[in-house]
Amino acid sequence: MIMKKEEFVKWLLPVVAVVVIIESVVLITGLEKRSERVSAELVDRPVVLEEDVEPKVGLSFATEKREMEVGEKVMVEINATILESVVVDAIDLYIDFDPETIKISNLKFADGLPKPTFSKVSEQKKVIVANFLEVKPEGMIMSMGQVRPIMTMEVMALKTGNAQIKFATGVDSSDSVTMFIENKTSRTIPLSVSALNIDIK
Repeated sequence: MIMKKEEFVKWLLPVVAVVVIIESVVLITGLEKRSERVSAELVDRPVVLEEDVEPKVGLSFATEKREMEVGEKVMVEINATILESVVVDAIDLYIDFDPETIKISNLKFADGLPKPTFSKVSEQKKVIVANFLEVKPEGMIMSMGQVRPIMTMEVMALKTGNAQIKFATGVDSSDSVTMFIENKTSRTIPLSVSALNIDIK
């Protein structure tokens, strides 16, 4: 017996509807499982922020003059005051400056540190970079109360206004962050940093 066209359509529609419902349930279940898996992966990778940590090293600038005239040059020192004894494997210095107001040159590094693995004044990126790595297993021993010179640089005033030199902390600028790395643990040592403001007449 041959099924009439109208009867065939009436029989086919419910079957198609059931198939669509089953596929929808399978798809939603799969998406829910994938969502749960992604959520679990995110929970397993927390971002830990250290709060209320006392600094162990204080970084600062030292110079004889904070007022300059256009064309004048001055030497600026970068020092580390050791607030708590530490043993350091590496130092990464990133110092922000404005190349339109000042020119940085003649980087010289302290004798008590290993020779920098990399150093550069980048006017394009507006940053001074100096990276130090201690290859000796015992690391760089820095005792509480010491003021350790890190480097000096020559600063020349280019135009009137306020010029600021500051350590990059990653808070309001690029990914580059000034760090002291602890020996053996490879953890970052808590720092306090200051900025140098120069008034150019």
